[in-house]
Amino acid sequence: MSRMRGLTARLVLGILGGCLVLYVAILADVHHKTRAIVLDRAHDQARLLHRDAAGRLTAALRPVEEIPERLARLLGTTAIDRATLDNVLRLAVANNPGLLGLTVILDPPGPGRGAPPFAVRWLRRGGEPVREDLGAGPAAPPEPDWFRRARAEGKPLWSEPHLDPSSGGVVLTRVAPIAAGASGVVAVDVSLAWLQDDVASIKVERTGFAFVVSRSGLFLAHPDRGLILTRSLDEVARAVGDTALSEATQRMTRGESGFVRAVSPRTGRPGWFFYGPLPAVDGSFGVMFPENEIAEDVDRLDRRMAWLGAGGALGLTLIVVLLSVRITGPLRRLAGATREVAAGHLDADLPAIRSHDEVGQLTSDFRQMQQSLARYVEDQRRTAAEAERLESQLRIAREIQIGILPADPSAVVRGTGLEVHVVLHPAQQVGGDLYDVIRLGDDRLAVVIGDVSGKGIPASLFMAMSSTLVRNAARRETKPDEILRQVNDELVTSNPRNMFVTLQCLMIEPRDGRVTAATAAHLSAVLLGDGAPRFVFPSSGRMVGVFPNLKVQSETLILEAGQTLVLYSDGVTEAFDPAEELFGDDRLLARLAERPGRTAAETVESVLEAVRLHAGSAAQSDDITILALKRLPSS
Repeated sequence: MSRMRGLTARLVLGILGGCLVLYVAILADVHHKTRAIVLDRAHDQARLLHRDAAGRLTAALRPVEEIPERLARLLGTTAIDRATLDNVLRLAVANNPGLLGLTVILDPPGPGRGAPPFAVRWLRRGGEPVREDLGAGPAAPPEPDWFRRARAEGKPLWSEPHLDPSSGGVVLTRVAPIAAGASGVVAVDVSLAWLQDDVASIKVERTGFAFVVSRSGLFLAHPDRGLILTRSLDEVARAVGDTALSEATQRMTRGESGFVRAVSPRTGRPGWFFYGPLPAVDGSFGVMFPENEIAEDVDRLDRRMAWLGAGGALGLTLIVVLLSVRITGPLRRLAGATREVAAGHLDADLPAIRSHDEVGQLTSDFRQMQQSLARYVEDQRRTAAEAERLESQLRIAREIQIGILPADPSAVVRGTGLEVHVVLHPAQQVGGDLYDVIRLGDDRLAVVIGDVSGKGIPASLFMAMSSTLVRNAARRETKPDEILRQVNDELVTSNPRNMFVTLQCLMIEPRDGRVTAATAAHLSAVLLGDGAPRFVFPSSGRMVGVFPNLKVQSETLILEAGQTLVLYSDGVTEAFDPAEELFGDDRLLARLAERPGRTAAETVESVLEAVRLHAGSAAQSDDITILALKRLPSS
């Protein structure tokens, strides 16, 4: 029951978790796109404010620019007496309300060389033009820097914004040099008080603001009037300590434009800063948007979507829980019946099938499985009994097979000056490898090793028959090739399944160590002595038991004292490791090369250990037989 409740919980959590991930992804996407829209809107608003400020400045200053330029051209080309010039200046100030003052410095002032310079300024005071004589000579006030620049560059220019000593307001001066026969300048002063009012009236959310700076970065217009012409934007940026604002300040004074995220110098909070050039005053316009205020709509939308999501999640939870309980209810009942079946009650009652959905189909399938399981258990009982009988027969077959082989080969060679040791490990309970050590009546020894095709019971039966035939033939024949031919003739006549056996037969004379061997399709033996191990007695015939008239040749060598012959089946060299790599001849020779003076038993165990280490966890693929025959040094 608890598992079914766990299934219900996982089903609910899985569905709700998936929906939650999807909803969060949608919410993040909506937040990102809405934020981008709000920023685009702020950027567009900033561009409109910049365009409006630039247009108003151009419209206000363009007419003023023409006054000093026209008057400078007139004075440079026409001789005008002092009274007439004074009257012209008075009328110009009276007829242009936008002018604060009009200054003319002319040397000479007209016809009559040697006359004192003409340096007059007409001001607007109380709405009426007032004349101010600037004097001449050492007592005259110094000319402003922009007068000298206009003379030097020979072209009209705007001055840096400065405070007018008469009105105390921010003033721009347009200076035009007089050329062509006369020297001097004509300058008009224009108040920027209206610009300050315009900029101060710009509302950017609640705490945002706009401002105007000169080309050197001094504030010309700012909501905080105390900063005008007293602080620069660069100083304010350094005081805030915001790198982005400092970089934007540098680009702003170069006449560039941009829209960057920066800290507001008024509130110390993040915002978005727009800046753009104002060519009319050779300055720049800036506006700061508070990030938290322009994103309020986004935040409100996020909160609304979060509440909607929470309500939707609650409703979805109720729906999913009801559906999950309805779906898992039949499964819980089926799980109870399953535990009964698992406890061994194969006749336990299953819930009735009330629907044709997947749960109903599962119940139907489980009922069929219950019936099949009952039949299977009965079959397994019969199979287990049969397997037990077969296992008993295999144990008996193995005992019979082991009984056919010499129980103690070392006892057979005792007193001959030879030492022998052999191991046989079948791949299955019974195998097809065979060996024999036979002591003949004339003190000779016959040593035989063989490998029957296949494994299991058929191979063991063929092995038993082959071993019996070899032993009988060895007692009748004196040559190993004749023994193999006789065994082959016997097997060919009674081999309906065309099985075969590879054989190697050695006839040994212990007195002089003479060994005569014949090999029929079996692996070569290995001779261990003073030098490196080497293969001897290579195969010279076909498999035994398949074709009549077996042709096999004998070879002879002298087994010197201390030398050892090693005979083995292909289960040694064809042993696989987990990577399916063979043990092979090279590994066999390398292992036999170690400690060549070992006893026969040590030699056999060393080879067997090397094969097992190579195979590791891989299953034994074939029967393994290793036989070592050593001539003792004392002989």
